Amino acid sequence: MISETELNTETTFSPNFTCPTENGSFAHDDCWMYWECANGIAYERKCADGTAWNDRIKMCDWPANIVSNVKCYIPGKTYI
Repeated sequence: MISETELNTETTFSPNFTCPTENGSFAHDDCWMYWECANGIAYERKCADGTAWNDRIKMCDWPANIVSNVKCYIPGKTYI
């Protein structure tokens, strides 16, 4: 697992996502990113380099730990 300090490498406020609950972390269409909702405000966040969103544990994780139906391309490598 990735530490909390490694998770939040990039954050952008986004009015294009409606938070399902007021607070929490949610899957993004881009598996290298996720949505963080705080007080109903959506923030688009990027996982640290080399990690992708793991919806099972609700945080960014190493691709080898992710079991998902979503395919993410790792440039020059493989899909997860």
